[in-house]
Amino acid sequence: MEREYSEVIEELRRALRLGESIEESILNEGIRYLENALSSILPRSKKHKYQSQLSHLLSIRARYEKRGSGLSDDELLIKWEDVKSAFLCRIRTGQIVNFKHKDATAFLEDAFTIFVERINEALDKHSMIKVNVELAAEYMTLSKDGEFIFGDKYFNTKNEHISQSTDLGKWFISNVKEPILKQMEEFEEEGSGWALSKILHLLVNINKYNPSRVGSYIPLPDTIVKKEACVNVKNFDNFCFKWAILRALYSGKRKNKKRVEQYKKFENELNFSGIEFLMKLKDVPKFEKMNKISVNVYILKQNFDIEPIHLTASKQEKHVRLLMIQDRYDDDEDCPRDDDDEYILINYHYVWIKNLSILISSQLSNHHEKNIFVIDVCIISIRVINWQATKKIVPA
Repeated sequence: MEREYSEVIEELRRALRLGESIEESILNEGIRYLENALSSILPRSKKHKYQSQLSHLLSIRARYEKRGSGLSDDELLIKWEDVKSAFLCRIRTGQIVNFKHKDATAFLEDAFTIFVERINEALDKHSMIKVNVELAAEYMTLSKDGEFIFGDKYFNTKNEHISQSTDLGKWFISNVKEPILKQMEEFEEEGSGWALSKILHLLVNINKYNPSRVGSYIPLPDTIVKKEACVNVKNFDNFCFKWAILRALYSGKRKNKKRVEQYKKFENELNFSGIEFLMKLKDVPKFEKMNKISVNVYILKQNFDIEPIHLTASKQEKHVRLLMIQDRYDDDEDCPRDDDDEYILINYHYVWIKNLSILISSQLSNHHEKNIFVIDVCIISIRVINWQATKKIVPA
């Protein structure tokens, strides 16, 4: 029989708030039940509901154990708790439980240290991942009778990619700290009468990001085509990376520049020993080393912004910029699914960027940035460029 734990969670939280003892058997039984439920086949709405309830119960248990441990406030302010997930594309789900932080900014800054540890653990096994978070907070307001009413509010972020060359500090500020604080500020300014009572936890979803299906031809969006800044070789195999590199190296005046046949006679000049196609992003450094060619890879986002996902560690005389495009985007905050709840792979394709300045010109304009020159510099660990805030030279 399906169990409903919303009221149980409310009662347990009330007991914690008042410093009362709680029924540990009820708490642990709820955790076991929800973990077992998440192992079964469930509709999507149930998965979200059960995972949210499980997160709250684990958070309550962590705070209750902290209270009973006798640790001082300075000894343990936050703690990581793994959370079971029912989503097939999840690598790991966990939450950073808040014990004493009352300020959201301080909590997020403290949580960043644990966040980086868990992300780096995932990147040890996966060259690219996608991550989204959810901050759970308890708010309170006064009823007409003058009694306090408590309710939960959730602040979510988009599912954004992280690669092994991502600057996690910049990523966290742009994709976690700033959007969450903005959402909280907007909520509190709505005039609803709710005031922040407690920061509960930051749920972290680390998801698969599978660019291994790189190969099949994908046409460029019209918005990019009109810029005339990229050349998209029309291939019908899995070697779009190779053809894009060759197009960049042999970019002289040729007829039918977008046809693979124009570059077949040069393909043996590239060394792909030990590299399997479809070309994976993690193999780009290996290709660079074997061929003495430096490669920077950028990705086209759904809003047509361009972001670097691989920046060479050593710029060579032969330097190529590639744009990775995709045939669909994951708008869901979790994972793309079909009706059978199977993981849908996204198809990726490499395109040669012949003029990065033109390609990103509208992006600079949209972010109100002037007089930025694109030059070839070797800057590693830059992914998200906040044009307005950082005023940086763009790595090419």
